[in-house]
Amino acid sequence: MLVGVSLWLVALVVLLAVLRPLLAAGNGLWLWTCAVGLALGLVGILYTNWRHT
Repeated sequence: MLVGVSLWLVALVVLLAVLRPLLAAGNGLWLWTCAVGLALGLVGILYTNWRHT
């Protein structure tokens, strides 16, 4: 799960680096996809840690 969250974070940083062309092409949804993937991954990590204890 940590690998997946890390990949979402890397993708989010890359998309933020190219934000202006991304938005100009009408692909702003990709940014939100990465943000939601990162958030859900973090929720998953917290949930599995809570269930483990």
